[in-house]
Amino acid sequence: MVQDRLVPERSLAVDLVPTEIWLLCWDLCSYSEISRLSLVCKRFRIISLPFLFKHQSLDLAAMEQGLDQNNFVDRLDYMRRAAVRVENLTDPSFAALPLIESWTVRFGYEHALSSKKQDIDIEDLRLFNKLRARIMETFCKTLHIYPNLSSLDMERYTVDTAFLTMLAGLPHLRDLRLHIPDKSSVSYSGGNLTMPNLRRLDISRHALLLDGFTRRISLPNLVDLRIGVVRNTEVVFAHVAERFPLLERLGVDVIQDYSSEPVPELPVGSLPNLREIIGPQGMVDGLVPGRSISRVVVGNGGTWAGATSGRRFGAFSRSLAAPRQTSPMAATPSVGELSRGLSLHPPAGM
Repeated sequence: MVQDRLVPERSLAVDLVPTEIWLLCWDLCSYSEISRLSLVCKRFRIISLPFLFKHQSLDLAAMEQGLDQNNFVDRLDYMRRAAVRVENLTDPSFAALPLIESWTVRFGYEHALSSKKQDIDIEDLRLFNKLRARIMETFCKTLHIYPNLSSLDMERYTVDTAFLTMLAGLPHLRDLRLHIPDKSSVSYSGGNLTMPNLRRLDISRHALLLDGFTRRISLPNLVDLRIGVVRNTEVVFAHVAERFPLLERLGVDVIQDYSSEPVPELPVGSLPNLREIIGPQGMVDGLVPGRSISRVVVGNGGTWAGATSGRRFGAFSRSLAAPRQTSPMAATPSVGELSRGLSLHPPAGM
């Protein structure tokens, strides 16, 4: 009887809590915790549902890692549920709602999974691959139906004309990250494409993909470019300066160039808005002179010899403005980070 009286009181208490209080819960919970809360609390689910649908993720590559006969059934079940989820998200009655704003997807690589066939006793890997192909096809064919999609982070093994044309057809896409392995297939035979609203592009080391974006795809409003690996520096940076004149931030992880000379300096007046450079020393030497650079992060991802601080500040002396911040790429925790970490675990007896 006491329990019967408590039930309506609990329900009433939930309804009396202002929406603002529920919204504050998002700052105290992780994304997965919010998902779990939404399953047991109807009120919280109603409020948080739009937030939960904003950022979608799908990691099929993780299902391939460590795949063996002991976990094959469970992972196959995950693939089936993932296929149903992607297909449900593309239902016209749902997709028309402006909920989904970003997608993070790792599709994995069929050739890597096929190589496991000789190592593990799984009779039918074809079913696993068919499910992944079904998910990929559904996802790529229906990506354009999300009206508010602004961010796409994708790891994909095959890039072709249809895929790049699909990307160019996303009207509100502002942030794009593509990770394409070197051994993957990249081919593009169409005409020039335009992505007018793209502001940030992060592409991996594949030379053909970089060539496609710097030669065949027009990005008139791109301001932030990050490249994994650059091989032919003179050609690449010349095309970057020509194709992306509004660029404000340029980053390169590794430059594969066996010369000890810095990147050739770009013509005076090119990249006038460039303010931030992230990359090896030779890249800094070539891009700082003649520009109002405000921040530089110097990394060791290159093959130049004798990259000294003297060369770095020699380049800064020819800059139009003194940089406000220069720092090496963080390879190890700073003293402050270590101190904060140690303070969380004081020695016994203190």
